Amino acid sequence: MTNWSFTLIMESCDHHYADNSKTMPAAFFHNLERICNDMRTSTLRDTPHVHFARDAKTLSEAIRSAIRDVKAAGLETKHVEIEPDMLLKELSFAYR
Repeated sequence: MTNWSFTLIMESCDHHYADNSKTMPAAFFHNLERICNDMRTSTLRDTPHVHFARDAKTLSEAIRSAIRDVKAAGLETKHVEIEPDMLLKELSFAYR
């Protein structure tokens, strides 16, 4: 197994939630913390980010499993950010 680092960017919090705030309800993050122990969260301009350091055989396997976990917590992924060195690591595994 290899440890892969990447960030899932969630749908923006550009609408108001039931508590009339524009911030993602803490319940979503608590659900995610219950499901995952290999991530940390942050918010940038009302957009939640979930940063992962996930063990998997491939980068795509790590990302797919993280997206499944995020969805199980009630969040939707907008896009994924991958550091360039992770892409190089994936390429090196592909050529073995």
